Amino acid sequence: MRPVNRTVGLFIPTDKPERAEIPPPPDVAALVKDYKGSAVVAEGEAFDPSPANIEARTARSDCQEDYNLALLSKKTRGNTVVASLTIRFGDEKSLMNRGTAGELAGSMLMRGTAKHTRQQIQDEFDK
Repeated sequence: MRPVNRTVGLFIPTDKPERAEIPPPPDVAALVKDYKGSAVVAEGEAFDPSPANIEARTARSDCQEDYNLALLSKKTRGNTVVASLTIRFGDEKSLMNRGTAGELAGSMLMRGTAKHTRQQIQDEFDK
């Protein structure tokens, strides 16, 4: 055993020890008597992730000459929508040393614009 791993304790007896008061356990039934629980959320569907099923359920559209849109409809838990957007606006040479500007622009958009406050933007995302 190493000296740095040792612990020393002293027992000093006393006639009147100070004891910590332990409160009685709470009445759980009284604590939860008015609990209503959260609203029931819609269940999702059992989705077959095979390439054939994904392709069969994907709706594609050409929005503009340079943009394509693909939508995959499926029932999700709680009827939530998840969106993923990839915007390619340059090549390796034109975007070199411009990562900070893109990150800054994205974070600044969440602070508000000339037409919408930060709260209005957040409310639209929440809606």
